[in-house]
Amino acid sequence: MPLYRCSHDYIKGKRMDYVSSFLLIISVWVSISALRYLIFASIAFNSQNKILKKYWPNRRLAKSEPSRSQIKREMKDSALTAIIFGSIITLVGILRQSGLNQIYTQVSDFGWAYLIVSSALVIIGHDAYFYWAHRLMHLPRLYKKFHAGHHKSTNPSPFAAWAFDWQEAVIHVSYLLIISSIFPLHNSVLMVLAIWSMTFNVIGHLGHEIFPTGWAKMNITNTVTHHHMHHQTFNHNYGLYFPWWDRMMGTEHPLYVEVFDHIVDPKRDGIKNISAIARELKAKDQTKTQSPGREVKQINIVG
Repeated sequence: MPLYRCSHDYIKGKRMDYVSSFLLIISVWVSISALRYLIFASIAFNSQNKILKKYWPNRRLAKSEPSRSQIKREMKDSALTAIIFGSIITLVGILRQSGLNQIYTQVSDFGWAYLIVSSALVIIGHDAYFYWAHRLMHLPRLYKKFHAGHHKSTNPSPFAAWAFDWQEAVIHVSYLLIISSIFPLHNSVLMVLAIWSMTFNVIGHLGHEIFPTGWAKMNITNTVTHHHMHHQTFNHNYGLYFPWWDRMMGTEHPLYVEVFDHIVDPKRDGIKNISAIARELKAKDQTKTQSPGREVKQINIVG
């Protein structure tokens, strides 16, 4: 057999090996992403239905339950997100193997203190990235193409956590590509981010308030009410983990703290949608005597 033919077959075989390995790795990471989503969303969904409704029935954020068709749509959209997330995670791994990003595997390279600090900073950085990306996607020119799919659920279930348009999914997971190219990060830091992000994403779509009385007044983390209000008002409460950016930029819903306090009040009578609660609180505010020079708040509420 001619030498060039042997070389051609060898190279072709190697190419097939690379393609097969690449597809296998993508399949593994897509499966891991999908499994992570299903485990977290299912635990939250079952906890809501079997525990929260039993012991905290008045902390529900909506009178009606998400329909089966809605949940099926949320899971279908999330399946596409899992494919995109798994594919980008595979790319991050390939870049690491090629020395094209700054992910490292030996803790001793930078020490434990750096690992702990970098874990916290990556989460804080992701919250800032999410806030600004989220606000941009709410611009009229971008909303329909990038973010409208997620807002099909005005009364979301935990399965809405990854219910994105594919363009939005790419934007969210691109944070991994960016941050791992700029800063040295141990691979466990990315695992911490994945767990933290999935936890808050599911909690934000739980439809049942779980945070303690007074939490909304603190500057610690967002609540279930915080993100649920975003799904109903559309132009408030853009933050994912923390209330910091919304409060600094004036995008926190004016009645967020009041609505939260009303929902966690043990004396609360009956279950109403957040939009109805906000309307009632707004009406009460408007009936109060206005101080000189004080204007009534203009609040966007979707009923």
